[in-house]
Amino acid sequence: MQRGRFGRIAQEATLVATVLVLALAIWFVITDVQNREIEQPLGFSLPVSVINLPANLAVAGEALPVSLTVIGKRSSLDTVSPDDFSATIDAQGRAAGQHSFPVRAESLIEDVRVRAVQPETAVLTLQELVQREVPVRAETINPPPLGFSVGQPEVDPIRAVVTGIARDVEQVDAVVARLDLGGATVPLEGDVQLEPRSAGGAAISGIDVQPRFARVAVPISQEVFRRAVTVNADVQGVPRAGYRVVEISVEPATVELFVPLGATVDDAISTELVDIEDRRTSVRRIFPLALGDAAPAGPTEVLVTVVIEPIESTVRLSAGVRVENVGEGLEAVVISPDTVQVELRGLAEEIARFEGPLDDAIADVSNLSAGRHTVEVTAAPPAGMAVIGLLPQRVTVVLMRQAPPPETDNTDSEAENGDE
Repeated sequence: MQRGRFGRIAQEATLVATVLVLALAIWFVITDVQNREIEQPLGFSLPVSVINLPANLAVAGEALPVSLTVIGKRSSLDTVSPDDFSATIDAQGRAAGQHSFPVRAESLIEDVRVRAVQPETAVLTLQELVQREVPVRAETINPPPLGFSVGQPEVDPIRAVVTGIARDVEQVDAVVARLDLGGATVPLEGDVQLEPRSAGGAAISGIDVQPRFARVAVPISQEVFRRAVTVNADVQGVPRAGYRVVEISVEPATVELFVPLGATVDDAISTELVDIEDRRTSVRRIFPLALGDAAPAGPTEVLVTVVIEPIESTVRLSAGVRVENVGEGLEAVVISPDTVQVELRGLAEEIARFEGPLDDAIADVSNLSAGRHTVEVTAAPPAGMAVIGLLPQRVTVVLMRQAPPPETDNTDSEAENGDE
């Protein structure tokens, strides 16, 4: 049994040793791959700069960017960027004219080296610098709000010297001091960088300006102020006969105007003409303001409402009384009164046209028996009017039985016939 146990232990020890050997082998392979140097092109191009350029020369144009092939560990190459390299052309000792320059590229990190540059040379033209004096002009943006004026800006100095190659210098018409007013309402003054511009206002690069800054002073003053005034609707004309204006309103009821300093202005402003001549319906419409020389600081139109309604009137007229629904065998007599006063309300023009007479007021005696009764009366108004009162509201009606017809004496009739 001991021999079997020792055998199993030996097998397990052999297996562990094998696993350790394999792990170490894999570790060595991975480490070797990571530390091995490789050669590969960079995935980006690099701009080229000119160094040691003589003070009296400038480069006409720019060198084309170059591509680099580098050597280094994979871990280092995976993280490189354009900032880790430089590409330069050395122009020291060169004169004006066209030259072919070798491009020198180098790595700025220790674990990476430059293997090759493509292209290896660059052709550049060096030109002598020229100078020219040009005027300094001020330019403002973001002016103050309405009511404020911007005066003529003052600049110091009024001229500047531009330096560059002849082709670029010749395009410069002026240098501009561009000052942002930022909606200011008070005078501004400050130092502003000068920018070379062409006659068409385009910026020109590659130009040195001396001095680089100019002092700019911009006068800003208030010319007008805001004044709130009431708006009145200029309503002219009269409605059709029998109609009247019951309300005039304006929305908004006030507006703001720009008024020059020292000027006097009325407390109100009118709308354009609102004509209601011979109208029977209301007006609700947008009307422009009659501004004249006034400058609006807000809306130039308002909503005008003119409410027009018919004129109503009342009248009291007499009407007779008629008894209706008298029972069978009865007859009716109106005792007191036999006329009533009917109060009517309606359009004034309808009442004025009514010529009468009124229909009789009705005393309804339905289901009443013989005797003396006080009965409520009703009246029907003419078309377009309404009954608003009756005086009196009740009348006295007497219902009497009808007298039977006289009987005929048949005996006397026969005697008379015999005598004949």
